[in-house]
Amino acid sequence: MELAYLVITGLLAGFVGSLFGLGGGIIIVPALTLIFNVPVTIAVGTSLVSIVAVSTVAAIDYLKSGRADLELGITLAAAASLGAVTGGLLAEHIPARIIYVFFSIILLIAAVNMTQPKRIMLIDRKYDSASHTAVGWGMSLVAGNISGILGVGGGIIQIPMMRAVMKVPFKIATATSSYMIGITAAPAAVIYMLRGDIDTFKSAAIILGTFAGSRMGAALSYRITSLLLRLLFVLIMIFTAYKMLVKGL
Repeated sequence: MELAYLVITGLLAGFVGSLFGLGGGIIIVPALTLIFNVPVTIAVGTSLVSIVAVSTVAAIDYLKSGRADLELGITLAAAASLGAVTGGLLAEHIPARIIYVFFSIILLIAAVNMTQPKRIMLIDRKYDSASHTAVGWGMSLVAGNISGILGVGGGIIQIPMMRAVMKVPFKIATATSSYMIGITAAPAAVIYMLRGDIDTFKSAAIILGTFAGSRMGAALSYRITSLLLRLLFVLIMIFTAYKMLVKGL
């Protein structure tokens, strides 16, 4: 029965991760800690491994369609990967309660950013190329650090940053984030693996679900409007933030 629940968790994580460009960590980490009672450091490590799988599957669809900005993604992924390694090394020295609360705060900040109507109007326009690349590189470094600590892929920071700072339309930002997060998560996952902070059984079961979920999310993203996509994004983040905050307090 546990195997079935883990596969379902992976299905939801893959679906949400590819649809919103987040990698699925916002589903996997809370599910493992709140439902399966997995220690948060192991949940983060297991999530990072699964994120690589989510990103690989979703990236294929987004890159084929031409919706992802390949050049921008490579630039930001370099900074995010460096940050992820640093975050992975720091994570074992941070108390679990702080990680839970930190996770919650990051989700709430990203959710609030998504509700800003002026920013939405400014960036949902014709897109040629990203602006303020240097600022984006620095923020990607921070996003990668958060990814290494929380196991969330960094999309919760990358997407709002690409929208608000770099003026990238939401759908292009999510597509670009989808192939970036696998590159970001991989080095941090290696660090967790070397420490023994990955549950290989749970990771394998979750990955089985993520493959199907990722294809479903990528396919649905073509048919869903940007406004509805943002609304669902905000609701999911607020709910997850609440659950993680309760766990940490």
